[in-house]
Amino acid sequence: MMQPNPPPFLAGGTENLLGATEGKDVKRVFNYLAGCHKRENRKKVIEKKKLELAEIVDRKEEAAFEIKASSPATSATSETPMTRKMVQDLTNEAKALEAEIDGLQSEVRDLETDPSRKVEARDMDYALKTLYGRVIPRKQLEFMIWEVDENLDGGVDWEEFELMYFRNMTDQSGLEPFDMFNIVQFMTYDNDMTGRIAEDDTMATLYLRYGKDHVESQINKLFGHHAKSNGGMGVLELEDYLSTVSVRKPRKTGIVSEPDPPKKKDDDDGFMFG
Repeated sequence: MMQPNPPPFLAGGTENLLGATEGKDVKRVFNYLAGCHKRENRKKVIEKKKLELAEIVDRKEEAAFEIKASSPATSATSETPMTRKMVQDLTNEAKALEAEIDGLQSEVRDLETDPSRKVEARDMDYALKTLYGRVIPRKQLEFMIWEVDENLDGGVDWEEFELMYFRNMTDQSGLEPFDMFNIVQFMTYDNDMTGRIAEDDTMATLYLRYGKDHVESQINKLFGHHAKSNGGMGVLELEDYLSTVSVRKPRKTGIVSEPDPPKKKDDDDGFMFG
């Protein structure tokens, strides 16, 4: 898949093309997606270990209190030595668990800062399931990655991710692969990763992209019958968003804009990849 290189200004980052706000949003989405399957699962293990550690600490404190509260009469019995041993065992167990947690946290930091990190099919699968409750066939996810994987190493690194975004934003033919872009674009709007976007989430980007005079028309195109101006709630979930942007038409000039939404159908499930 030999593709022409982006223009020189892209070397300075997406902020040169999109502006500081949207450029940072694109980078934020990449930073989340790249390696998220392994990284986020490690974080879950850390949280589980922390709960185990808290339980051990509580048991240790209870045992220590029991020793402190014991009277001279009971200290001669076997209960106190057994309790002291329990405290020591719990202390050792806590130290081992703390070391394990430190190691896992160090691994997460390395994953977050690894310059070679990339987005793989399993990362897209994890993000779609976790954030949006979407289950996409693995073959489809692998094809989505392959479409923008310039060096064919099985993943999308930052340069490829940035290039994918640039090509879609400037696509005039309507033929640029856009399955991954559409999901990424939604995630740039979904700043808090709530699984849905509101009109206010898109307004700043649409304002900078199209100008003040075109914000309302672009919101109406993007949100369709969900737009507040059309009597809707002004909220889109991923399913609705993909239904709107999964069809493109060639454009003569300028940055690609969102197409007119399909007409509302009572039985329309709305979810489609191009």
